[in-house]
Amino acid sequence: MRRVTFSRNFTLSLSRTCQCYCKYCAFATHRAHLYSPPEVERLLDDAARRGAKELLVLTGEKPEVNAEVAARLASYGHDDFVSYVAWACERALERGMLPHTNVGVCTRDELARLRQVTASQGLMLESTNPDLVVHQGSPTKHPAARLETIRMAGELRIPFTSGILVGIGESPEERIDALRALADVHADHGHLQEVILQNFVPHPRYYGAEPAQIADEAQREQTHGEPAPLPAWSQPISLDDMRLLVRESRRLMPDVGVQIPPNLSDWWLPLVEEGATDLGGLSANGDHISPEHPFPSVHRMRKQLQPRGYALTERLCVYPQYLEPSWMEQGVLDLVKLKFWSFIPRRGSGRREERAIRGDLVPGAVARARDGVAL
Repeated sequence: MRRVTFSRNFTLSLSRTCQCYCKYCAFATHRAHLYSPPEVERLLDDAARRGAKELLVLTGEKPEVNAEVAARLASYGHDDFVSYVAWACERALERGMLPHTNVGVCTRDELARLRQVTASQGLMLESTNPDLVVHQGSPTKHPAARLETIRMAGELRIPFTSGILVGIGESPEERIDALRALADVHADHGHLQEVILQNFVPHPRYYGAEPAQIADEAQREQTHGEPAPLPAWSQPISLDDMRLLVRESRRLMPDVGVQIPPNLSDWWLPLVEEGATDLGGLSANGDHISPEHPFPSVHRMRKQLQPRGYALTERLCVYPQYLEPSWMEQGVLDLVKLKFWSFIPRRGSGRREERAIRGDLVPGAVARARDGVAL
């Protein structure tokens, strides 16, 4: 059987305040939005009760450009938003969850700060077309800025997830160009663990509502909202379009996972058969970007996959090949070894070492242990 993977996660939308004005986004707001420390602690306790292994920290880009958000951060004792993200990640680690952050374009120092308290990070490239209508008024959505962040993550040896949005006004050729750009940066650094191929789905606006609450309720009740019409700047995407992108991803990056969101279409199964390898983080509290589209249950997907020869298996937010000290901070790796050691490849688990034991030293070590002396 071929393995298809997923992660058990919980989404923390730490702030939806964003400096960008992307026309496809219903998550972001330009009002002040920031969870307080007590609210974060409560949400993390909820995540731990639900058995999440991964905490997905999802945010708007540079929310501190909003004066009220900046003032709240200062009152919490943080000079900037990334400092607050790092604090939330530390609280997640204390509860035995591995943080994966998706906070937008970052500086090298910000990436390095988050590396200390995360298992992995991510940033969607989205497209290599700098002139898309949907990105007007969104400076950090320029392809050069996003590729630079992805490149710096490689230089810092951060296990990373990226991907493209399909159907936001780009041409078919530009989709391949975006995959090629990701392949080039991965060839230099080897840090891309997976590429997401995400088809655009239109959303209603959520004025006065909280997408996190809508998502959690939809996930609990498995209710689907009414489909919204496609905007004029977008284009319909077909199964054949997505099949081509799966094939191109596998051709350009054969060592990188290909993720298909299983809640945004009915074609995830044909795309697995085409070569997709991952179904993403199945968030216990729903999809905060597309809150009216709950994730299908693991049980349901496993029942559909097994007769076709696919084994649905759980993974961590960081892929196995990166579970070693040169890719992860020791404190984060220690948590993996403590709670999730079975996910570590045999040679890196710390549970077994491939070397001979000197038999002549064993009696003395046993005697010292019996006497309570440090070994």
